[in-house]
Amino acid sequence: MNDLEKNKILKNYFSMYEEFGKEDVFEEMELQELDLSGISLYGSKFSCCTFKNIRFDECSIKLIRFEICHFENCKLIMVDGTNSIFTDSTFINCSFNKSIFTGASFFDCEFNKCDFSRARLDDISIDGCKFINTVFFEATTTKPFVSDSLFNGEESISSKEFLHNYISKNNSSWANISNNQGYKIINLTQGSKEWLKWRSKGIGGSDVPTIMGENPWKSRNYLIQEKLGNKKIWGGNQATSQGQKYEPIIRAQIEKDLGLSIIPLCIQSRKNRWMRASLDGITHKGDKVIEIKFGKKVYSHVHQNNAPPEYHNGQLQHIIHLTGLDAIDYYCGAIDQPTIHLSIKKDELYIEKMLENEHLFIKELLDIDINFLHK
Repeated sequence: MNDLEKNKILKNYFSMYEEFGKEDVFEEMELQELDLSGISLYGSKFSCCTFKNIRFDECSIKLIRFEICHFENCKLIMVDGTNSIFTDSTFINCSFNKSIFTGASFFDCEFNKCDFSRARLDDISIDGCKFINTVFFEATTTKPFVSDSLFNGEESISSKEFLHNYISKNNSSWANISNNQGYKIINLTQGSKEWLKWRSKGIGGSDVPTIMGENPWKSRNYLIQEKLGNKKIWGGNQATSQGQKYEPIIRAQIEKDLGLSIIPLCIQSRKNRWMRASLDGITHKGDKVIEIKFGKKVYSHVHQNNAPPEYHNGQLQHIIHLTGLDAIDYYCGAIDQPTIHLSIKKDELYIEKMLENEHLFIKELLDIDINFLHK
């Protein structure tokens, strides 16, 4: 029996359990490469089991008990784990993104490189657990109980410290992605007045196609005058409004497909503080960055050419350079069309020319207004 046949039998077995079973005990099972998405395992118990590369997306694991279990590269996204109990179990590189663990209990468990971003952790109990390189970005909780646990090097923190230091809107764990990078995170909401001001005082990704002469709708001189405040900044049109509407939807689907939390973020170069980017999404490790485009025209071009239009090249290479990555994941969508995904590689020759042009652009701005960067 090959793995595909075995997985089909297991999937059917758990589906039957969902329909006919009640409380049951599963012992010493080893499951690999299995998709259990959407199945209910309500009230069951797993003891001494191993789970590798398993998808539990949107499962119901209410009142479930895991004892002495090992999870590796598993996706528990949008899981309902209300009142579940985990004891003496280990989790390596697992995602609990957007899951519900109200009233759940974790006893003597270890989490390494796990992601609880946007999870609901109301009335959770954590006792004798160890969390290593684990994030809780935008997770929410009320009345947590934390005892004798270690969080990323901090031993025996109190329930209050857990609430304020690890569960907060601007969780510091995301700031760690830039600690060893050539950029820093700017805590701004994209689209806000503060963001518009910050964006106007430097070169962002969307400025680069104009600087490189690739933008058919805006001249370099017009951009100079925009930066100096002499021209009104373009406020967008129906296509850009449509893109803003659908971008979060596409990002949520990407998160689900990859099993990773991806957040829009503003970053700024440590070396050249005028070099900036407003990212559509980046992982909490900083090892994957995405750019999302939406619209009938751009979709048609990407679909026909299997490549972005020329007027996107500068933005993509600017982001690649600023993040220090070797590629950017480019997603393009349109109404009633499947999203296209391309991996755009780093272009060293282009970046060399781009940096030269960006420096010349900033020099021209400073020649006109020496205080440009300090306003």
